Amino acid sequence: MDGDNILRLRRRADISEQKFEISYNGDRTHTITSCKITSCKTGLVADVLYQRTEDGAQVAMEPYNGGDNQKWLILPYGDGKFFSIISKQSMKNLDINTGKMIDGQKIQIFTENFSQAQLFAFREV
Repeated sequence: MDGDNILRLRRRADISEQKFEISYNGDRTHTITSCKITSCKTGLVADVLYQRTEDGAQVAMEPYNGGDNQKWLILPYGDGKFFSIISKQSMKNLDINTGKMIDGQKIQIFTENFSQAQLFAFREV
């Protein structure tokens, strides 16, 4: 996260800016319960800005308002060590812009393409 609230890729560090709580909403989409992704530091949630649905729409951390642009589906990929995170509103994957794993790269939504830019790992803290 930056001062502009745009969600960005950062090198792994044990800092509060990189800790998120996954909480389930209780609704169901295709028999999968959606969740919200909340920053443990700020209380803001992952939000597709302006409820946009096109490829490349930016994701930021914003106050929770209950919109589908703030709800996510988390699905295991392959052997279950990695996960796809999918916007409930657009059914597009959370994605690292340009696919380059470099510090500061913006996070966006994008049509599923099975690349590493759309796979995420979780660890309990």
